[in-house]
Amino acid sequence: MKGGTAKEVRRVILTSSGGPFRGKSVRDLASVTREQALDHPTWKMGPKISIDSATLMNKALEVIEARWLFDLRPDQIEVVVQS
Repeated sequence: MKGGTAKEVRRVILTSSGGPFRGKSVRDLASVTREQALDHPTWKMGPKISIDSATLMNKALEVIEARWLFDLRPDQIEVVVQS
C-alpha cells in the first residue's frame, strides 16, 4: 500500500495457487501423506513452508498480517484460490 490509510482501501486480495492439492476432493484430502504435502508442484521451499502452503496455513498467516500490519477490517481482506 502506498502510504494511504486503511479507510482508503476497499479491499486487499490475497491469491493462492492451491498448491499440490488444488482440485482434490474432500475425500482425497482425507488420506494425503506428508510426502505428498511436501511435493509442491512449482517451488522447493523447505518442509515448514511447503506444509504451510499445502494446508493453506500461509494464507491464514497472510490474512492476519494484512489485518494487523495495515489496520484493515476482516471484511476488507479477501482470499482467492486460483482454479
